[in-house]
Amino acid sequence: MESLRYTSSAIMFYWGVDRQYLQLETHNMFLAQDFKGSFDDIFSKHQLPEEPSFYVNVPSRVDASAAPAGHDTLMVLVPCGCMKEASRQGLPGRENNKENNEAAQGQWAAEVARARKTVLARLLRDKGIADLEEHLKFERVYTPHDWAERFNLERGSCFGLSHTFLQLGFLRPHNQHAEYQNLFFAGCSTHPGSGLPNVLLSARLCVERLLMHSAGYSTHSPLGPKSILAGLFWLILVIFLALTHYPLSYFGFHCLFTFPPLCILGYRLRVRILQEKQALEMERGPLPQVTMSFVPADSVPARMYVCVCIYVYTHAGMYVAPARIYARAWCLNP
Repeated sequence: MESLRYTSSAIMFYWGVDRQYLQLETHNMFLAQDFKGSFDDIFSKHQLPEEPSFYVNVPSRVDASAAPAGHDTLMVLVPCGCMKEASRQGLPGRENNKENNEAAQGQWAAEVARARKTVLARLLRDKGIADLEEHLKFERVYTPHDWAERFNLERGSCFGLSHTFLQLGFLRPHNQHAEYQNLFFAGCSTHPGSGLPNVLLSARLCVERLLMHSAGYSTHSPLGPKSILAGLFWLILVIFLALTHYPLSYFGFHCLFTFPPLCILGYRLRVRILQEKQALEMERGPLPQVTMSFVPADSVPARMYVCVCIYVYTHAGMYVAPARIYARAWCLNP
């Protein structure tokens, strides 16, 4: 957990006011002048920016039940940095220490006050809203400390692991534990990624794998030790060519960077689908023959195309369906 990189956190205000502010639409974005500087404060310094950007949502614009008649409800999201390690920042992390909790709450109280002041000043300047505090009847606030303590989010990061190169696709934590095959994960820090649609997809993937595993089907990654060794060999070859400044032609470039990975993945995925097809045939009898409209289903291009699509959907974080569904929709003759 210490070596992973996390997304930002947020200070969240949930406000109930006894009047309507028609200057605000359903979705309202307020961006800082120094956009790059605010991102540096969030992701490098792990703090609330000097001039934060923020987002205001008014659900009562589209849902009358979100507020009493003539009233409004507002949700304000102010991005800020996630918490650093407890040993370096002095924050409690997961410890149930009363003194540390009080110190952390006191520290974030100052940041909350600054964030509230910034939001109110910006609403006055851009929207002419001068009396929001006077009409504020309800407020609930969440800070990075609250996300960590109350919701068990690592370092108070609201959106889970960041989408860096080494935390994308196959390199991102999988929905199934590599060693404990009956342990599955769902959420923004696993496949396919953060964001509400992706989290819902993650739950779907977890359920699909769980059902397949309970039915006795293979659900582990199709990339085995041999594929990893082949990848290491390929990486050593690339480093050697780079150090020796070996000139590569256009065809040589594709032979080195395109064809070997596709062949390896295609072979592994073909074996995986054949295993699922055989398991289905043992359970339900022969599967119906399916052809593609643009090319025969038993042709090499069709096989390679589907193998590549399966890899992209499975490991690029777009959408993952069980291999048994592919086996039903695309018949591979042994």
